[in-house]
Amino acid sequence: MDKALLVGINKYPGAPLKGCINDVMDAAKLISGPAFKFDSKNIRLLTDARATTAAIRERLQWLVTGLKPGDRILFWYSGHGAQVATRAGSGEVDGMDECICLTGDTLVPLLDGTEKSIESLALAGDPVDVYSMDPQGNVRAGKGILPRCTARNVPVVKVTLDNEQSVRCTPEHLWMLRDGSYRKAVDLTPGTSLMPLYRTAHKYANGLEYEETLNLATGNYVGTHRLVAGDCPPEVQNRATEQGCGVVRHHWNFNSRDNRPDNLVWMTWREHVSLHHGTPEARAASSQRSKTRWADPEYRNQVVVAMSVGCRRREADPRIKRMRSEAAQGQDLTAFRLAGAAANQARLLEAWQDPDYRQAMIASQSVSKPGTAEALRIRWADPEYRERMVAAQKAAAAKRQRDVSGRMVANHKVVSVEDAGQADVYDLTVPGLENFALSAGVFVHNCPVDFDWSDAHMLRDKDFHRIFDVIPPGVKAFWVSDSCHSGDLERDAGALGGRLTRAFPMPEDIQWRNDTAREAGFKIPPSQDLPSIVLVSGCRSDQTSADASFGGRSNGALSYYLLQALKATPTQGMDKVLQTVRKGLLEGNYEQVPQLEGPARLLTHPFLG
Repeated sequence: MDKALLVGINKYPGAPLKGCINDVMDAAKLISGPAFKFDSKNIRLLTDARATTAAIRERLQWLVTGLKPGDRILFWYSGHGAQVATRAGSGEVDGMDECICLTGDTLVPLLDGTEKSIESLALAGDPVDVYSMDPQGNVRAGKGILPRCTARNVPVVKVTLDNEQSVRCTPEHLWMLRDGSYRKAVDLTPGTSLMPLYRTAHKYANGLEYEETLNLATGNYVGTHRLVAGDCPPEVQNRATEQGCGVVRHHWNFNSRDNRPDNLVWMTWREHVSLHHGTPEARAASSQRSKTRWADPEYRNQVVVAMSVGCRRREADPRIKRMRSEAAQGQDLTAFRLAGAAANQARLLEAWQDPDYRQAMIASQSVSKPGTAEALRIRWADPEYRERMVAAQKAAAAKRQRDVSGRMVANHKVVSVEDAGQADVYDLTVPGLENFALSAGVFVHNCPVDFDWSDAHMLRDKDFHRIFDVIPPGVKAFWVSDSCHSGDLERDAGALGGRLTRAFPMPEDIQWRNDTAREAGFKIPPSQDLPSIVLVSGCRSDQTSADASFGGRSNGALSYYLLQALKATPTQGMDKVLQTVRKGLLEGNYEQVPQLEGPARLLTHPFLG
């Protein structure tokens, strides 16, 4: 009897997928067709809400029950995958199944301007906004969800950096290198360059202090709010055009250090001015600033002198005298005031054309503004002023790109990696970007785990071992796992002389007999009694599998190219099929490298053959 269990899950809280159900529907259509001739009555699908842990266990029991030599079975899974911390006594060769684990005291900088330990984030359990890096080297806002404890009392290492910061994590924790690739903590060596996070405080012309972040894609420090806010919506840009002004990114709670995406809103310059000057808080703050400045005798004297000079100039201006006289004769006080303002505007614009006046005003940094936008346009039209401003900005940027010792900052380097005993470890998930920054100034990878990976919501290696261990010899069993980190579903069977899926840890009694025989000098022959399962995984253990789109239709990248290859050459050996799949992924610019595991004698056999 031929049987197939196909599981596809799109609906995950926090990070839904799109192509998984299409994957298993396409697989069902393929294997029930003339190439593989599975009876549709023996093909069972579990999708989304129906694909509970209990339901999958039940269907897997059905899949492996009543088999005899020559039967074919297929387990196809398309959805999120994870490496989860090994429990004590699991027998894992590498000691763990976890990709990202940080000790609880690891500090994570948040976009709201604070930093918190990952343990405190796990205790709160709320989503947080973190610093992440996109593939092009741009700092982006990441949504950190499901902060959680992933394992208790497991071995950790301590990674020390050249900025005198250190981080404790599991040996398999993935760190982002300066070129954007990842490496396990245990494989880091002194001098390894890491992707850095550099931030600094910079006071803008409005007197407020904003955070700036070094954006490595451009090599410049950029306001974090500018990096996070994204592109201006067209409707805001249209309003700005109508109003004859520019656009700004506004901090909704008036906290210039709170750069959460939800706290940033695009608006026109005029709307921004009205908002800041129209609130009671803004008026109170403006009043307080005026009182503070007026309490300074030097400032007060400067204002008095400037007002006196201005009054004398206006009184001596025949145009102002004439307009005031005409307005006064008509008893039109409004016109009287407007006439004075218009004359003053004209006088300032005329004065600004005088190079000596302009140079004096620039040098003293006390320019009288005949309208901010107009004054800026006039000043920027002066080549000397423009050149001076550009040079000043470059100098300021270069200064911010050096640390206190004057050294250029471009990366952090590893000083040492050493054992650090055991500790509880934690993780959080950043869907899409799949990395986040630490307060130590580095970026680390995370696994896209998007729901509660407790025993009630997951299948571990030991579960597959218990289920698949009953498969009799001679059954042709295939397992396709289009999921992240699926390459780590296999392990070297060592003394058994073959590659086996990690779902089959060696029983302790057999391991003891093999070790004893090996120590006595006996050669251990390969076992012919183990289940003959061939595993096709979507990627290596340190990679993620892409949820992609082909011709406007969503599919997992592995599933799409694998199904295409099997349709074209259903009788070709799996090793050749995998070469075709890898070529397709490479040409499609997918970095994942699918893996083929199983007894060597079966890897050249056709799919389900």
